[in-house]
Amino acid sequence: SQLPTGCVLENGAFEAACNAASVEFMKIADKHYQFDKNFMDGGGDFNSRTATPSVDGFTIRTFENTYSNLPLEWPNYAALLEYHEVHAVNDMVSRPFMDNFNLDDKSCDLRTVMCCFTDAVAGSSFAPNSKACHHDMHQSQTSAHVQRGDAYFLGGGVDTHCVGFAWDKNPGSVSKNFKANMLYEISYKYWFDNGYIKNVPGAPMCGCVEKMPTVTTSKCIELSPSTQAKYKVTDEGSGEVTVSVLSSTVAVQDCGKSLEDYYQSSGATVQEKEALKKKILGTSTCAASTTEFLKSKNLTPQVTDRYTLKPAGRSWTQVAGQGTEFLPLRNLLDYIARDAQFRQLIASSGTKIVYRKCGDCLAGFQDIYYKRLNTVNYPSENFLGLFLNGWAPVQYNVFNVDFELYSDYNAAVNGDQSKKWQYSEFTTEMKGFPYASGPSGPSVCQWNSYTRGNMGRRVCAGGMKAPVSTAFYVDA
Repeated sequence: SQLPTGCVLENGAFEAACNAASVEFMKIADKHYQFDKNFMDGGGDFNSRTATPSVDGFTIRTFENTYSNLPLEWPNYAALLEYHEVHAVNDMVSRPFMDNFNLDDKSCDLRTVMCCFTDAVAGSSFAPNSKACHHDMHQSQTSAHVQRGDAYFLGGGVDTHCVGFAWDKNPGSVSKNFKANMLYEISYKYWFDNGYIKNVPGAPMCGCVEKMPTVTTSKCIELSPSTQAKYKVTDEGSGEVTVSVLSSTVAVQDCGKSLEDYYQSSGATVQEKEALKKKILGTSTCAASTTEFLKSKNLTPQVTDRYTLKPAGRSWTQVAGQGTEFLPLRNLLDYIARDAQFRQLIASSGTKIVYRKCGDCLAGFQDIYYKRLNTVNYPSENFLGLFLNGWAPVQYNVFNVDFELYSDYNAAVNGDQSKKWQYSEFTTEMKGFPYASGPSGPSVCQWNSYTRGNMGRRVCAGGMKAPVSTAFYVDA
């Protein structure tokens, strides 16, 4: 017999045979469960900025040319099933589905899947179409790798590009039977065609909407009317059947409306539509939703500019950092290469300004601007090392001869002598910039060190501790 609309029959053996007739989702990347899982979470080789989809994605091209017109099986993996059968504890059931798309544990009951990207591979342009507002990481534990946690994003949210789809409840619907094909279109195919990569922090890159961050809006795709498949069913006797695909056509198109609007006009229940509104807001901003989210967690946001680069509009290039500003310096070769970069950046800078940012320094030392007055000579010396590890008295770095210090960027640019620091002090100890220098006199414990243990934290006189989070930038 033939089934013209899909593989649908209230019979367990028949359902299994239908799945066997579909193409395994794992065949897209032709790898294994962990590769697919890492990709859907925003990690792995494909989600590197150095990835080249047209080269690295040759398996996607092969799949597109060979299998994309055939019904795809929803992402489930024999290895995952075996793992749960061996390690199942308490009331845990065997779940062969990838956690991002688990149809068995009520985490995909809204029948909606979304991918939200935050970057693009080198050479591709990234076009955000939404804002990610906040996320409850308990909803995506296997992606965030924490049991519980909350993320909310300052500045109006994280720029992201979201695209998704929804399917009908009806077992015979085309959208239900070809939902895995639509998942392919918004995940691997979207990466291959657009070069879009990376996830919203704390959330998977792709998942059922219940596991995704709350966003303002999302693009929507749907199956075109030409999508269909015909199956041949053979009764093998003893209650066993086999199914084969006689013909199949799969095509997708833009919904012509946002995903949230598409869902609201679908056959979803009132409760389901309200639930989706909490994940895809259908608003232009995150403000109201983020406020409610924080209230639900008994949190009150405090905005601080202690860790904001000043002025924000400048093009700063980071050359070193530790703590919250971490930028690795692994070995001596790293130091040598970074020193060469540091010198070159200063030489090409229009302002010759080096900026030391310190989020946990005292007021007056959180933003220090070193203005170079002449060319940095002595190429055999490690100039960057002076700033990082030992603010030493050397002949090519004399206060008010080779450099000036300021607490204000504009004053440094203009050489405003009334705002220039009046005191500089050097040391032969392993204590970096600015050692005991200060606007009008000696300072205490505002220096950094990139060689001492515990990220440079040391107890100074009076129990004061040297800062942990510091970074150095060069102005364009």
